[in-house]
Amino acid sequence: MNKVKISINQLVDFRLATQNKKLRILRDQKKVNPFRANWYQMSRSRIKKSIATGGDLEPILAGIQELKNRRKLTPMQLNNRNVSIEAMQRFLSIKIPKIFNNPITVVKNVQHKSINIQGVEVIISPDLIFRAEIDGLTYYGAIKLHISKNNVFDRTQSKQVAAALYKFMDDNVKESKGKVLPEFCISLDVFGDKFTSAPKNFIKCYGELERVCEEIKFLWPAA
Repeated sequence: MNKVKISINQLVDFRLATQNKKLRILRDQKKVNPFRANWYQMSRSRIKKSIATGGDLEPILAGIQELKNRRKLTPMQLNNRNVSIEAMQRFLSIKIPKIFNNPITVVKNVQHKSINIQGVEVIISPDLIFRAEIDGLTYYGAIKLHISKNNVFDRTQSKQVAAALYKFMDDNVKESKGKVLPEFCISLDVFGDKFTSAPKNFIKCYGELERVCEEIKFLWPAA
């Protein structure tokens, strides 16, 4: 059997899907569409830059204008552009967490991109990993974006993404002098208008991800 792997956003989508959609999600994971993987890159990069600079809106406004100026697009490119513009416009009205009122340092070149849950490789690939110095102490956190106009996450799904993000950070991105905080491990659902931190009841939330991964392993050969 091929290695079982799935991205964290697709994993939490799988949890609530119909049987047919579950199989479709797994088929898509087996053969990733490279074009789809690059959707919304402009909005994603501008949102990351805005957060990294304490909520500076200039990268967002410039990105919106740049996309509006693009011409001679195919229907698919036009849809990608329009959704990207709408995503950035939605971000303008979302209040960012107070942590980003403090200067943060972006952490780059993290070697690992995934964690193992019950034998399933769950691809986390945080959009932004950061370090913050607060009251003389060093803390680490990360953000995972979800940009989907027609598939907004509910609060539980967002908490599960954030919980997996916390597990990834605690396993891979910390130093002896620093600490990963659950509240700094955040799922941002742009069309859901919400930042969601990893829950305090981490064990219960993570346990549900373990259950879903067992189901993924069971269905993987049939997809």
